Amino acid sequence: MRVPLPRRLGPPGAPNLTPLIDVVLMIVIFFLVATVFRVGPGLALDLPKSTTAANVSLTELRIVVASPTEIWFGKVQTNLEGLAGLVTKAIEGKDLKKLRVVVEGGKDTTYQLVVTVLDILRRNKIEGVNLLTKLTHTTQ
Repeated sequence: MRVPLPRRLGPPGAPNLTPLIDVVLMIVIFFLVATVFRVGPGLALDLPKSTTAANVSLTELRIVVASPTEIWFGKVQTNLEGLAGLVTKAIEGKDLKKLRVVVEGGKDTTYQLVVTVLDILRRNKIEGVNLLTKLTHTTQ
């Protein structure tokens, strides 16, 4: 009669990678959910500085002014002449008292161009307009 001898098992050849892959995927999903993506167009503007700048919490409309022929209304590129029509279409049916608009222009953008954009907004009876600036720290 033969007695079965216990078999010797060698060390495992490779570690179990399934838990490691699960943890890595959870970290990737966390960072995808927690990341805030920029909603404006990807123009590199050198913003003017301000000592009284504040964050705007409810921005419904964003206008980026680069030149008279390059104005971004949200994600749509237009010119100065086409901006009025886009603004009129965008505000249809909205409460103008609660509407907030952010106008963003570079340091090199002319003052007259920004005033013209503000005039277009004012003609459409939009009062909640903010200018985007960089906050500078002052020592007093």
